[in-house]
Amino acid sequence: MAKNAFRQTKIIANFDSVRAGGMATVKLPRNIRIHRLDIMYADGTNVMTAAKCAGIFGQHRLKVGSKEIRVWTPADLQIINATRGLPTSFGGTSGIKALTLPMFFSNPATRTSEGEDATALSAFEKFGVNDLTLEIDINPMDNSQTPAAAIEPKLYARVEYDYVVPNITGQPFFMYWRRGSFPIAGATQGVYNTIARPSYYSRIHLKTANTVKLEVKKNSETIIQNDSRAEYESDMAFKGQDVVPNVWSIIGDGTNRIGDIINLDSADTFEIYATTSAADDIGLLYEEMRALGV
Repeated sequence: MAKNAFRQTKIIANFDSVRAGGMATVKLPRNIRIHRLDIMYADGTNVMTAAKCAGIFGQHRLKVGSKEIRVWTPADLQIINATRGLPTSFGGTSGIKALTLPMFFSNPATRTSEGEDATALSAFEKFGVNDLTLEIDINPMDNSQTPAAAIEPKLYARVEYDYVVPNITGQPFFMYWRRGSFPIAGATQGVYNTIARPSYYSRIHLKTANTVKLEVKKNSETIIQNDSRAEYESDMAFKGQDVVPNVWSIIGDGTNRIGDIINLDSADTFEIYATTSAADDIGLLYEEMRALGV
């Protein structure tokens, strides 16, 4: 048993600037290995639904110093969790009315404990983590309502962690999150070929309501081909992955093995072909594995 491997939890309630139109910030603890960060959203006495959360809270950023290591929205986090079958705790009319979104660093679905912990956030000074900050943009009003309503935002967090310091040379691996866009002008096939390389991707999610066909090529060889939404959903089911409405996910680690990723280290080309039934500005959400300090 690894020393200090017991996972502890701590509530973090000291967010600054939690107000309408503000940017809430909180300093997260360091010199710990973080496995999960839960973010709890509330608005006065109202039930916090997914739509209300998206209407009040905007982009989130996790930063080491000034470097953004994860960028996402509440809807993005729900997509990432849902494709892995991971939970979201929605508010109810009785009891807890807040919405809790867990953000996993360790991957509980991985086949081995070593693989699960490989992507934990090793927030230690020895790896250059001298400052760890969570930033959350808050909208001026609740845009989920018509007309937009006044808000009384509240934020809390809970961190699950241990004190295990990875015994490695160099930097630990970490799963970065990035966002992008892939506009397609009409009912046609578009190609996205400017993805960063060299790189290693666990998953790439396409947020799109109008895509009807998806093909992915690496070095001109087709590595994924789904000629319909039904075919895509069947493929996902056979991989043991959950399907999210209006999302097409390119899965590298569907085997739940840490080494089974989309390896673009030596790829000359990587192209995503999406065929749409109408114009669409496809949102891209990348889960990219690389060294923490890179």
